[in-house]
Amino acid sequence: MSLYQQMSNIDNLRLTSVTGDPINLASRVEGLTGGFHVDLLFTEEIRRALEERFVLRAMPPAQVKGKVEPIQTYCVEAEADDSAQRLPAQSRSG
Repeated sequence: MSLYQQMSNIDNLRLTSVTGDPINLASRVEGLTGGFHVDLLFTEEIRRALEERFVLRAMPPAQVKGKVEPIQTYCVEAEADDSAQRLPAQSRSG
């Protein structure tokens, strides 16, 4: 579960903080993108929502801090209706 907090500092400025396991996992997954040479990775839950719209490629399971078992991540290779023009494996734009 994520925790959303609004905090005030001494200058009465509002700061926003979001914490919790989903936020930590998202940060760990983002950290894996460089090693896999992709711009975007996502986990199983997002894969289920995207699988009919995109051609997805499973990445090797990765051990991340805070998880006992390695996590499975995925990247997008192409739009589902454009699967003939898949991106080269391990591509990274920019």
